[in-house]
Amino acid sequence: MVKENITIFVVDDDPFCLGIYEKHLHNMGYKDVFTFTNGVDCINGLHKSPDIVFTDYMMLPMDGLSVVKEVKKKNPGIYAVVISGHQDNTIINSSYELGAFEYISKGENELKNIKIVLDKIQHINTLVNN
Repeated sequence: MVKENITIFVVDDDPFCLGIYEKHLHNMGYKDVFTFTNGVDCINGLHKSPDIVFTDYMMLPMDGLSVVKEVKKKNPGIYAVVISGHQDNTIINSSYELGAFEYISKGENELKNIKIVLDKIQHINTLVNN
């Protein structure tokens, strides 16, 4: 997958965080970035066939784990990544059990970790497609 061919969804109920994530992804060379302020809109937008979905955990009416569950139900091939300020092992484990590719903690290394996860996904896709 080439960056220009990757569609990324970002879900967070905080517009400020959405703006930061979107700008960061654009600065990294990702062009097809769609943002959603809630999980319901994200699920309704899955017809745009995202390759990756980054979702906040704590949102209403649908939390990030529910987003992961619905995304994976509709298309198991989508990489789902939970981003959260919660360090609760139950939440972290549940995200993986539901099919999340990765769990990123909000904080000072958050943007760096998003890049690391994207690089990992790129590497996996390169190996799979060669």
